[in-house]
Amino acid sequence: MSNISDEKLVIKAAKGDPNAIKELKERAIFGKYGIRKGLKKMGCTDEDITVLEPKIVEILFANIPKYRFTIPFLEYGYRLTVNYALKYKKNGEVPLFDKEKHKEKALPDTPRDLSDSPKRPKHPPLEQIDFEIRTLVSLLNQAPHIKTSGSSCSGHPDQENWKNRNWSQFGGFIGIIPISSQRKALDFLNGILMKLDNSDTTTKNRFLPAPLQKIESTLDEHNTNTDAIRARYKQVDAEHLFSSGAPVVLIRVSFRFYVCHGDAKHSLEIWKQFIACLRELIPDNEELNTEVDTQEMAMQLLQEVLNSLPFLIATLVVSQEGYPGIMLHTVADLSLFQWFSALTDKLHEQLGKAGYTSSPNADAHTPYVMKWYFDLRPFLNQELIPLQHLITPRWKPRTREDHLKIWKLLELAVTEAVDGT
Repeated sequence: MSNISDEKLVIKAAKGDPNAIKELKERAIFGKYGIRKGLKKMGCTDEDITVLEPKIVEILFANIPKYRFTIPFLEYGYRLTVNYALKYKKNGEVPLFDKEKHKEKALPDTPRDLSDSPKRPKHPPLEQIDFEIRTLVSLLNQAPHIKTSGSSCSGHPDQENWKNRNWSQFGGFIGIIPISSQRKALDFLNGILMKLDNSDTTTKNRFLPAPLQKIESTLDEHNTNTDAIRARYKQVDAEHLFSSGAPVVLIRVSFRFYVCHGDAKHSLEIWKQFIACLRELIPDNEELNTEVDTQEMAMQLLQEVLNSLPFLIATLVVSQEGYPGIMLHTVADLSLFQWFSALTDKLHEQLGKAGYTSSPNADAHTPYVMKWYFDLRPFLNQELIPLQHLITPRWKPRTREDHLKIWKLLELAVTEAVDGT
């Protein structure tokens, strides 16, 4: 097997790389925390393993596009193994895998009212939240355009017997959902990243992908005051993080775009407007000039082009109402977050000029819907978040103490952002 990290293999596998899929399956089955060892540990016989192993592999790899880098991939597979083994032992049969969830459905003949869409659960009460991030969660919920939807601090040194607690360099997360204006939610989160932006403009990373270079130059022109940023780091005794050359906070971004128009001609036109937006953001990609005659061709083209970007995973999806769409997923630093923000602006502008206006809350008949989900998370290990343009030769492993300081830095930034709204 190669020395490439599991997480890098996941990104390649999600984009259809057959070699990555093959190696990842070998690791998932035969690794230290592999499916086979997990089934044996659960007391499964060889016959049980023969039945369960292929089914677990099928489910695990069907869900790769939904993997969110919140826990190690093989641990994710191990948990799935344990759950399926328990269900098998309890019921005496293999739990069913609903393949229909992973298949594209037909577009409804007429638009539907989206107001009955299931709502995400609210964040639990503060007393149930890891106490190291309770203040931060409370502050975020004071912001007018977002709400939190779940969290984990992944273990910190500020709790009794902390040395005995499990600690993950994935860093934990705080889930965030826009609740009114998506544009203002994006601006709020962008402001937080700007307040903690410790990038060194004199030594920009040579791996910055071409689509982000234009965004980066814009950021340089409008960058916030470096002295003010440094002062925030100094306030929590984290000047070494300021000078590290790598961001301290990332935002996991999940962007979903659904076309809800019932007329095939109009649906195709909406997808063509999406392609036109990308021509502006990725001007050197010749594939975007390909003629498309059907909605399916347009969606496939978008998926292929977006998956060619090194920082992005694109997946074709279907909404709970049955509308076809595309989901873009990444873990973003400031440059990449700005790229997504620019994509949103261009989409709204382009579609508006073409006569398509979306309801901001998707509560009425609407030709298209955009949905955003975010996670705020500390950036502790560049190997676990494999974005090439974030890799820096000055990288030093971040410790548990650094982890806690990053949460404190977020508190400072969010406090300022909330006070400014």
